[in-house]
Amino acid sequence: MTFIDGPRRCVGYKLALMELKMLLFVLIQSFVFEPLPAARIGKWNLFSTRPYLAGELYTVGSSMPLVVRPYKD
Repeated sequence: MTFIDGPRRCVGYKLALMELKMLLFVLIQSFVFEPLPAARIGKWNLFSTRPYLAGELYTVGSSMPLVVRPYKD
């Protein structure tokens, strides 16, 4: 709803999308994302496939705990 759509949409719509894509690219390229080493991850299919920790789906809900660390060459 921020940018609306149609002939009167926001002038900076394309610029904002490009900036968001560049930010995501830099973040994904700069970090390593891994699941917790001891976690057992399951798949829950409702409308889309969602990750959950084994045994915690009905208490915590769907979640995917990650270990995020800087990428090293």
